[in-house]
Amino acid sequence: MGVIALPCMLYSMDLTVLNLAVPALSADLEPSASQLLWIIDIYGFMVAGLLITMGTLGDRMGRAARTCTAQLRRAT
Repeated sequence: MGVIALPCMLYSMDLTVLNLAVPALSADLEPSASQLLWIIDIYGFMVAGLLITMGTLGDRMGRAARTCTAQLRRAT
């Protein structure tokens, strides 16, 4: 249960941060209402899609290899 709850909590926290940033985004980009809705929706879809993709990649490569790859990318 915790394996499923943690990514869901992180995803909801990420979207909360995006919603808190909406006033700053609106001031800088000056989008219309429909454009702002697209920004929020597409961000959520991309994060959800990447969660599925990275989960599949982790299943194929293994956790240790994925962690080493992420650490190497951060170091460079």
